[in-house]
Amino acid sequence: MDEQQAISNLEYIRSVMRDVRRHNIIDGIYYIIWGTVIPACTALTWWLGFTGREGTIGTVWLVGMIAGVLCCFVTGWRRSHGEAAESMRSESRLYNTVWILFGVTGLTTMIVSWGFAKLTLTESLFVLGLLLTMVHAVDASFSGMRWMYAIAAGWLIFGTLGLWLPFRPAALLFGFATIPLGLIPGIILTRIYRRERHGTS
Repeated sequence: MDEQQAISNLEYIRSVMRDVRRHNIIDGIYYIIWGTVIPACTALTWWLGFTGREGTIGTVWLVGMIAGVLCCFVTGWRRSHGEAAESMRSESRLYNTVWILFGVTGLTTMIVSWGFAKLTLTESLFVLGLLLTMVHAVDASFSGMRWMYAIAAGWLIFGTLGLWLPFRPAALLFGFATIPLGLIPGIILTRIYRRERHGTS
């Protein structure tokens, strides 16, 4: 790649970033999906542990992660084949792809941890925390919404707790943290998206 091509590519990236910041593409749907799935699995985990049925906890998380991944795939597929597919910008596709990859990687982490015992449960929480930190940081960068970096930092903190606390309290904190760090921001982003794109609240 010569210098002129490198400069051209850099200008293209900058123009994409400016366009994204003028037109919000972060609609919050993936935040809502995972902000619902993870706390639900966490609540079931607590209940199963309380009733002495710890043996089914792994199945709960496996089913939950599969459900979340399928919801992400369906959402991405509908967008790529819907009425707005032709006008769907490359940055919108990236937003969809990043969250689908998070789901697939998170599911793989669960399988490696519970299915093959290659990761401890606390290590798996740490990996999920890092994944959530990265996807939120990417969203913050593309949308220009700086407050989302605080959410990314929150996930880094909660993921790291898994390395210092016993698994059960760490898992409960991590799981229910998805409500203020996922579900609520998702609702806020959805309102912003609708207002900017459709003029509704």
